Amino acid sequence: MCGITGTIFTKKLNHISRVDPYSIYKDLMDSGDVLTKQEIGKLYKFSIAYKSDINFIKYFESSDERETVDRIVKILKKKTKSLLKTDLENSKLYSIDSWINDRDKILDVIWFLDDELVNRYSFVKKFIKKDEQFSRNSLQFFKTLNSIINSINLLEMRGRDSLGLCFQFVLKQNKANLEWYKTSEIEKQYLSEIVDNKIVIHAIYRTFNRIGSLGENSGIILNEFRGDKTIINLINSGSFESISIIAHTRWASVGSVNQQNIHPLVNLKRSTNQIPTILSFVNGDIYNYKEIYQKMVWHDKVNYNINEEIDSIALSYLFSEKHTFSTLKQIREKLSTIVGSITGNLLSTENPSKVLIFKKGSQGMFLGKNTDRFYFASDAYGLIEDCNKVYNLDNNCFGLFDAEENESDLKIYGIDSSLYKKIKNKDYIEVTISSRDVSKKQFKHYLLKEIYESRDIVESTLRRYIKIQ
Repeated sequence: MCGITGTIFTKKLNHISRVDPYSIYKDLMDSGDVLTKQEIGKLYKFSIAYKSDINFIKYFESSDERETVDRIVKILKKKTKSLLKTDLENSKLYSIDSWINDRDKILDVIWFLDDELVNRYSFVKKFIKKDEQFSRNSLQFFKTLNSIINSINLLEMRGRDSLGLCFQFVLKQNKANLEWYKTSEIEKQYLSEIVDNKIVIHAIYRTFNRIGSLGENSGIILNEFRGDKTIINLINSGSFESISIIAHTRWASVGSVNQQNIHPLVNLKRSTNQIPTILSFVNGDIYNYKEIYQKMVWHDKVNYNINEEIDSIALSYLFSEKHTFSTLKQIREKLSTIVGSITGNLLSTENPSKVLIFKKGSQGMFLGKNTDRFYFASDAYGLIEDCNKVYNLDNNCFGLFDAEENESDLKIYGIDSSLYKKIKNKDYIEVTISSRDVSKKQFKHYLLKEIYESRDIVESTLRRYIKIQ
């Protein structure tokens, strides 16, 4: 079993989602000792909106705003002290459903504005050197990266033998970018290519480890990434158009646990203009992978990445022809040849700034959307930090995740049918858990979390079914 999570990052900044923490603080100061249901609802909406890029940027840039948010949390804890008691008797003061909802909302607000936000600030701060100039785009990017890392750490419960983190940078082919591309000798360091009027660069970081704890692999990956000055400088320069970010964690059900079998699985060792470079991220099994190998058209003088040990790389081979990633018809034809239960993502130099998302069989693939961008993950809990609503991708369907589609409806198509569908806001389903529920919090291991929080879980369940007179 594997975990996949990702998004497409662009430099667009949604100012409409900006909220005012100062007015929230003033309202809290002016309110009574006990918060009303309406006030709790307003605070909850504020804390959800405060997850957006523009609000995080303001928080990061302003010490005054950070202090204001800290004051909000302290006042909130004080005013809701009785509400946050975990004993069943406290529910006599409220109707059962009302008390459960109010208590959970307050706990979420405190978690979002205290633990989650502070941890995000600390994460981004590690990439910003003291007294060094940085752009808002950098803050946006590292905030987004934090979301992906937090997501893949949760998805490691699906398997943690290896972790791969991939960035596909797309730059305009202008004079300045071309000069930087040549002088930095990008082709010698990264899997890169100049395609039409775009410069496409893939930065991939991998690690494997059979023994260890959840989150250890991402720590290794981040240290490697942080030391890659060329890529860090590219991010800080803002000279890119978009960055596709995909992370993959794996349980080695097929193939050895080694560097070669870490996703993304790439069809080429070195880019060429003969065929596109294809990077695949797979969860599931391709039963007819040997048949795909046998039917491959192997071109002369192409430095293929040959790996017949595992089935997943067959997906990269399958799209190793020109124009297979350019039209819906070609994508459908290629995906329809796969036999197996599989979900995954593809990146191609033939159509940069787009991620192919598909689901064939029973494996999971969920989509999430907030005010800033789309996300995708192989489990819904990989999305809940940034998206409180998710969409379970239809079986035997695919979609092209486009950098320009962040503000529009995602379109999906049938693999073995002529199905066409726009996923609208109303199609997303609200999730019943939050990042507070799935976080390891202060516990060293998830097992300890389950032991110590078992009382809260049992009480919460009882409250929904037992009416106290």
